Amino acid sequence: CFTMDSQVADQKNQEEQMSKKPLTTGNGLHGQHYQLNLLVLFQLRGVQLKYHQFQLRSEVPEAGKFDDLMFKYQKNGKTYYKLLQAKHNNKTDKTAIDYGTLFEQQSKDFKLVRYLIPYLKYKEQIKDGEIEDVIICTIKNMNVKKLKRKDIEVEEIADKDDILDFESEKGAKRYRFTNIVPKLKKQLKEYKNLAGKYTENDIKDFVNHLVLAVSQPDEQKLKTLIKQEISKTYKLMNPDEIYHKLLDIASDMMKGHRVDVCFDEVENILKKARKSFQPILFGVRNPVKSFEGRQEQLIKIHETLKNKKIAAICGLGGVGKSELCRKYIYTYGEYFESIIWLNAETDKTLSDSFKSLAADKLGIGIKNADKDQVKDIKVIVEDVYKFFSDKLSLFVFDNAISYGNENGIKYFLPDLSQNYNEPYILLTSQNRKWPDDVKVLELNGLAENEAFTLISKAFMNDNSESDVKELSKELDYVPLAIQQAIAYIKVTDKSLRNVGKTFSIKNFLEKFNREPKILLDYKFDDTSDSDYSKTILITWNVTFDAIKKREQGDTAIKILNNLADFGYNAPVNEMLSIEHDVEALGHALELLKQYSMITIDNGWIRAHNLVKHVVPLIFSENEQKKDIWFTLFKYVLILKPLLSSENVFMNAIFYLIFAILILACLFLHWKQNGRFENLFEKLFDYTKLDKLLKKFGMCSIDY
Repeated sequence: CFTMDSQVADQKNQEEQMSKKPLTTGNGLHGQHYQLNLLVLFQLRGVQLKYHQFQLRSEVPEAGKFDDLMFKYQKNGKTYYKLLQAKHNNKTDKTAIDYGTLFEQQSKDFKLVRYLIPYLKYKEQIKDGEIEDVIICTIKNMNVKKLKRKDIEVEEIADKDDILDFESEKGAKRYRFTNIVPKLKKQLKEYKNLAGKYTENDIKDFVNHLVLAVSQPDEQKLKTLIKQEISKTYKLMNPDEIYHKLLDIASDMMKGHRVDVCFDEVENILKKARKSFQPILFGVRNPVKSFEGRQEQLIKIHETLKNKKIAAICGLGGVGKSELCRKYIYTYGEYFESIIWLNAETDKTLSDSFKSLAADKLGIGIKNADKDQVKDIKVIVEDVYKFFSDKLSLFVFDNAISYGNENGIKYFLPDLSQNYNEPYILLTSQNRKWPDDVKVLELNGLAENEAFTLISKAFMNDNSESDVKELSKELDYVPLAIQQAIAYIKVTDKSLRNVGKTFSIKNFLEKFNREPKILLDYKFDDTSDSDYSKTILITWNVTFDAIKKREQGDTAIKILNNLADFGYNAPVNEMLSIEHDVEALGHALELLKQYSMITIDNGWIRAHNLVKHVVPLIFSENEQKKDIWFTLFKYVLILKPLLSSENVFMNAIFYLIFAILILACLFLHWKQNGRFENLFEKLFDYTKLDKLLKKFGMCSIDY
């Protein structure tokens, strides 16, 4: 007779037989390689999905038939387990999984009832989470039609499996069974000692968690796919180093040399591999060789980016914002995996930069599916940021005009979901007005000692210390102006030495005070070691154009022009003669401060030293040309009453004078500009002309 102890022993024996892993067959080597590559895949995807607490194990005795792979991870604050059994048959075996394979044959690979007990036993041992699914993963196909003829209903899982699925593998499928509980319950009765131990609800629980992943890539294809993913994700020409390190970990687990592997170890391997390769660089140039000083500013930029992720270097045109940014990249570039430099002067230059980056550097398509039209720039921008979303990237927006106004950068900044990493952003701009989340770092001229060192090195101490200091002060310590002066002095001195003369800093200062335009619009020649493409005059002209386009811009420009009468140092109240509306005056002054043209301290307006040289030149080139034509119309209109239909001689004299004036002004304009392009808008101040026409009782112009 049977005792209770012998019955329990029989139950335990049958459970062990059902949980026991089958012996290795002739396909065992392929199966082991398949299992190894699945373990590599789970390591890789665990880091990519940012499962920071994941634990991966292999050859887990307590998991029975699901001992090939156990993946424990956390999602939304809960702990989940994935159990997987890998089945890799010989490629020559073309038979599909059918009813007999799953339910009738004494198959040790796919007979479902044999997986029931291992699942239930392992579930009882889990105390800190729940099983998400148990997976039988195989390269074999499944004959769904044959199963349906046997009244076995299967449901294809439409949701993507973030770990197992590859976009390129369209044939791979995952299925759940919907009506096999009675079938398994009946088969469980064949194991007499277990029939009463597990209930129908236990069987339902197993079926609800069972996933049959079929038509999966074989071990060679899986290996290729993993390497391709490593190469694409981490932009590596050769992914073998990473692949083999992850493979070694998997092999050690299978051999029992280690228990598990966790997120931190795998992430560290991937980080080190990425740092061993050159970062992606776009539009980046080295700083000028003569770059001097700015060490405090470099440290401040780095600390600001670490805390805020977005910063703006703001200051006068020519103060060295772009060069400081290049020096920062040169000094701290190793902290970033990708560095992108964008020309942000206008919408067009930014659009062109993003298109070139996408198409030429990253290989991202910028045309629609029909290849006829270029994609909307917002789509291209989003594609670019997604490309860099798994990298530590720095994007530089050079010469940004504004945030959301005309030519603003707002729609070129990243707008990614929380699943993506946003890049670090560094702006250079003459405009100091930015949203609160942008940390503004004001940049002034060089320190006195930095300017002194820069000039002294350039001339090898051939000039007196007092002359060097005077040059620095006269140019307001602005790096671009100093570089232009150095280049001009060197070129002029070299030329004059041909006739036995020299040209020193003292000679330059004398000439500069007489003819400032010679320096401020001096272009560097091809032999200069400076890398500046714009002169001070060009740079500030752009700034004045930007000021004019803003509200109270005309008033702001008038204030700058009138500051000359006060030596560029005047009380605020004196400006009420220009703008009587106190509110409008306040806006105009704030606009000049915003673009670093002036400072206001204790009710006094002070302009930068260089302003007194630049402003008269810009006004003389722009406004005075318009005044020529304005004066012409003024005198023509004064002479108009002399016309009389009865006095032919006076009419002829009038038209002759008018023609001579027209020809003279056309000649002057051509001599100054070399062409007649945009003639009318360049020559007329529309507001003044309109007022003049109204004064003489003539119709207003539509401008």
